[in-house]
Amino acid sequence: MVCFAAVTFALHAHLAAQEPDILELVKVNPLTTSTGNPKYGVPDLDQAVDALADIPRPWTVPKIIEAFNNSPWMQDFRLHGAGGVSGWGKDAERQSHMATLLAASRDPRAAPILIKALEYPSTTIVSHARQGLYYCFLPDARYHRLPPDPEKEGIHFYTNFIPEMDRQVRAWWALNKDELTSSK
Repeated sequence: MVCFAAVTFALHAHLAAQEPDILELVKVNPLTTSTGNPKYGVPDLDQAVDALADIPRPWTVPKIIEAFNNSPWMQDFRLHGAGGVSGWGKDAERQSHMATLLAASRDPRAAPILIKALEYPSTTIVSHARQGLYYCFLPDARYHRLPPDPEKEGIHFYTNFIPEMDRQVRAWWALNKDELTSSK
């Protein structure tokens, strides 16, 4: 039994070593945005890195997905639904930082988690998931891109871009859903 436990531990350690740190992925495949001059090139990632500093590194995609899915906010949401999570402002903020970190990875395993987060009752989590998908996944050439919308040709001005961003994220998901969920 002891030998089995040692082999299992060694296997988990080996698999974890195969997974790169998300911030290393960001360095290798930087995202340049026109929104300010963030250190990592991803909106809100600088704040997320500071806010999640208590989580031991490396920050791998599986590790952050597990932390995201097992946070106190998610546990309360699973137990009590939308009505039970109103007092979890600090945890929802932490959850939103994890969503930003997952989006920055541009890893296909993160996309379904972020899409599901668009349905959560926390506007903070929804906002970070939506922005992460929009800025990190939509422009990524590994995924199907949205076809040009003939109704959106030319220059458009928005007083509130959130509905348009949401529309584009959901349309992108419809194009990529089968491929992103088939590997599960």
